[in-house]
Amino acid sequence: MIRRTAFIWLILLAAFVTGGSIATPSAVLAADLAPLPPQRGIVRIIVPGDGLELVAYYLLQDNDGRDYPAIIFLHGSENTPAHSISLLRKYNELGFVVLAPSLRGAAGSDYGPLGCRDKAADLFEVVRWLGAEPGVDADRIVIAGGGQGAAVALFAATNDAVAAVVVWNAVTDLARWIETNPHLETSIPFGCGKGGLGRNSPLNVASNVHAPALFIYGEANAAVPPGQSRSMIAAMVAAGHAPEEIPLPDVANRLGDREWRSLWPQITEFLTTNFAAQN
Repeated sequence: MIRRTAFIWLILLAAFVTGGSIATPSAVLAADLAPLPPQRGIVRIIVPGDGLELVAYYLLQDNDGRDYPAIIFLHGSENTPAHSISLLRKYNELGFVVLAPSLRGAAGSDYGPLGCRDKAADLFEVVRWLGAEPGVDADRIVIAGGGQGAAVALFAATNDAVAAVVVWNAVTDLARWIETNPHLETSIPFGCGKGGLGRNSPLNVASNVHAPALFIYGEANAAVPPGQSRSMIAAMVAAGHAPEEIPLPDVANRLGDREWRSLWPQITEFLTTNFAAQN
């Protein structure tokens, strides 16, 4: 583990690295991962899930003998990792190895039961695989995601191998989400709620999310109301945990470039502080 000052130095150094040899992943290259065309610094790979395979984008750090922190980035229900390339690159520039899997049933990954818990079971395997990769610090693996991807991230964060979780506009209570969005009454039970709405609602495992957690949410968001994050935060506090939150008063939908620019310093501080606290 590294100390706070060393971690800040790592972030600053990584942001200015322009050359050097790049680490090579041990997973098989996934040649059929669309629609992203080949890009510098991004490798297409296949990673193991829970009895199936997921395609993923992998953004590495320099092969300099050090172990870097890693972020597993989860897409939402209407997106794939290809929709978030700028976010993936930003995390990579901050000094993280970044792995962005396509969740089961999406963008080339194998198909299987689609409940949030089923998708999180894949993430348990992904975390195990990533922690064994050269150049990755297994004690500093973060899971991040938004919307339904945040629901999967929160379930996956019940894994003690996860060092921190960062979620935005998180879905935590599927039954309540349908009440506020009746048009989801058919799609949610088939998708993230497959196997039962309660079983697939992170709110029911709030006491088991022991990793430091940061919730970001738009207070004017009707698609994923702020009560979804606040309920989870309250349940975690009641269980003795101390999640952090960043409410965004004027944000009514997805986070745009302006919001992300304002959030990066706070996200970086959250990760830096919590990694340092583990030393």
